[in-house]
Amino acid sequence: MSAAFFELIKSCVTSTYLRANNLDASRERVNLNEKVEYPDGRRVKRTVRLFFEGEAFTVKLDYTNSGSCPPLYHFLREDQPKPWAKRCDFIVFHRLPSAIYCYLFEFKSDAPDIVGAARQLEAGLAWLKSLHRILHHYTDETFPIVAQKFLLTSKREPDAIVDETGKYLIHDTTIRHYHYQELEGMDLADLENRNAVELTCQ
Repeated sequence: MSAAFFELIKSCVTSTYLRANNLDASRERVNLNEKVEYPDGRRVKRTVRLFFEGEAFTVKLDYTNSGSCPPLYHFLREDQPKPWAKRCDFIVFHRLPSAIYCYLFEFKSDAPDIVGAARQLEAGLAWLKSLHRILHHYTDETFPIVAQKFLLTSKREPDAIVDETGKYLIHDTTIRHYHYQELEGMDLADLENRNAVELTCQ
């Protein structure tokens, strides 16, 4: 049942927003690429590669269409300063035998806007909840999704933004912080977040 629901989710997203996986040493991985703006005006390309078992696909949720294609939903326009125009950078959907996991990622610099990042990740979670609920309304499917939020930065000493564990944001402890280099060679299933949110439809 989870395989069918996983494919149903994927079929709802047009190819414009999907990002291809790659093979590395006979193992499949997702590749996340984003240009991050730094306080000095530089735009630095950040790449995160995560291996996985099972099945996975990536949605580039904040894709800027520049008028060349419609947004995921017509009211999700970045040129409008509305709460519903916010979104996180990526959502990775990962199917394992036990569940469908969704990892929400926001890429930031070494001087991150913590409040803004938290809002973007929460908006990404709202999008995911909406998609899950819409599919339930049309199909009566009740398969749960486990969602986790992650903020990625190049901040070398994150003590000012994380709690006493050194892992979770003080501003929002549902968000797990990682330095980009920490993720090199990691598996999706090894991402740590003790505050996962389970989405269910009753």
